[in-house]
Amino acid sequence: IRQLPGVDFAEPLWNVPFTFENGPYRRKGGVTGILPNASLTVPRDKWGEPIRVPEVGIVMTRHLAEMLHVSVGDSIDLTPITGDRRRRNVQVAALTDSYLGLTVYARLPYLNRLMGEEFALNQVQIVAHPDTHVRAQMYAALKQIPAVQAITAREEMIDNLMSAILENQMFFIGVLVLFSGVMLFGSLLNSSLVNLAEREREVATMMALGYSRWQVGGLFFRESMVVNLIGTVLGLPAGYGLTWLAVTLYATEVIRLPLVTRPWIWMVTLVLSVLFGVTAHLVVQWRVHKMDCLESLKVKE
Repeated sequence: IRQLPGVDFAEPLWNVPFTFENGPYRRKGGVTGILPNASLTVPRDKWGEPIRVPEVGIVMTRHLAEMLHVSVGDSIDLTPITGDRRRRNVQVAALTDSYLGLTVYARLPYLNRLMGEEFALNQVQIVAHPDTHVRAQMYAALKQIPAVQAITAREEMIDNLMSAILENQMFFIGVLVLFSGVMLFGSLLNSSLVNLAEREREVATMMALGYSRWQVGGLFFRESMVVNLIGTVLGLPAGYGLTWLAVTLYATEVIRLPLVTRPWIWMVTLVLSVLFGVTAHLVVQWRVHKMDCLESLKVKE
């Protein structure tokens, strides 16, 4: 493979399907054998730092470890789904964080010894030349190899993932933000108008004493913004908790979405809250300007 045109670098992989067992807990998955100095397939922790695959033992996805109720240092039984189906007992040497599938890693030489093979592989990862013409030659050469059953491009996989999941998520998030903004605007406007209606006589009295309509509206604005900001500050951690709960509940064996937040997200939430509050107050200010002071000051029998 390394001698083909357009192949700048290549690494072998061996994917072996197993049934993982720990007492009453059982799951099906695969063990991926990688080279000791692998650079294309590297298990990583939740901070993105690479995890060294030990010479003996396996590196298991944290989600699979939780499903099997095992931790680092525990032993687990592996039964191959194909080939020699004798049960093997291996040690969980480390845990990795992955958001796709239930992958387990082991060193390729160790996996070969575990399966009684001299040297076996069923997949090759390559770094292809960026030139499209050279890549076309590489694809043509690969198709001439009888042992090659399928060719998968990483860029296509990423594009499919972006279009199938992330684009739908962005639309869903946009709808949620829109409806939450409408609800916030409606609740602020409703409470402000009710407050104005209940204190209409007081407002008319203040204007009769010399307060301008802008000054009276400013009092309602400050009161509304204080309540709005307090509710937003209290709602931010509650929203974070609900998001964490949703991410946890929707995690599957196939895909798991990480909960990632940035300081600018919190700031945008505060800014949007203020903007919706200002927009709602414009209606209240308009009602203050349209208020008939003489009619409001009349004593109703």
